[in-house]
Parts: sequence; structure tokens; C-alpha cells
Amino acid sequence: ELRAGALDPDQAVTLAQWLAAEGDVAAAAGVLEVAVARPGESAALARAMVVLARICDERLGDALKARRFYEDVARRFPGSPAAKFAADRLALKA
Repeated sequence: ELRAGALDPDQAVTLAQWLAAEGDVAAAAGVLEVAVARPGESAALARAMVVLARICDERLGDALKARRFYEDVARRFPGSPAAKFAADRLALKA
């Protein structure tokens, strides 16, 4: 069982990508949800949130959850590449 803070966001993204490639998309999302629950404002955290949003949208079919993560990235990381990506995705879904 993973707890918040057990993996840094970069480690969580690596593990989630491996899990998704192995077909366990729900576990990949779970790992990322734990990682993004931690406090902070790093570029790695923003990337983990974008990867989680993409998994929710593209692999789990949960557009509402993905939207929530994209909106959170845009709000928490303004001006960052992750925020631009999130804003572009939100515009496509509008």
C-alpha cells in the first residue's frame, strides 16, 4: 500500500507508466493519485498531475476527473508547460 510521500512525483510517473504498459491502468492512476496528493508546487508534481489527467481521460474514460486535474494544473502552475498543456486540453474538450 502506497502512502502520500512514499514516492516522489517523478518516481510515481515512472511506476505509473510501467503499470499502464502492463495493462494495470487503475493501479497506475492510483499511484499517481497518491503522488499528487502531496503538497508542493514542483514541475515534477505538475507533470504527474498531467499524466494522471491523461490516464483518467484517455485510458479510464473519466473525462470529469481528468478535467478536474487539468483545471488544478492550470490554476496551481500558471505559466508552466504543464499549465499550457492542461489549458490546451481543456480548450479541446470545451
